[in-house]
Order: sequence, then structure tokens, then C-alpha cells
Amino acid sequence: MGAADRVIAFGTVKRNAQIKVMPIAAHDRDSVMQQIEAHTREGSM
Repeated sequence: MGAADRVIAFGTVKRNAQIKVMPIAAHDRDSVMQQIEAHTREGSM
């Protein structure tokens, strides 16, 4: 099993202790920041 067989997962922990995990297609800075911005409220970080 090599890296080509793996999926990159991105996760966040919400204030109510719920965990949200989703696969992301790319792991470059722009792609990861896009996911962070899509799943957090402005000013919460």
C-alpha cells in the first residue's frame, strides 16, 4: 500500500465536541485554507 492508495482527510472539532472530517483532493496551502474558511465562522480563529 503506497501513498497513491491513501486519501487525505481534514477534520475540525466544533465547540459542542462534534468532530467533522472530510476528504480533500489536494493538500496544498490554498486547498486546505479553502476548507478551513468554508467550515469555520469568520473571527473564530
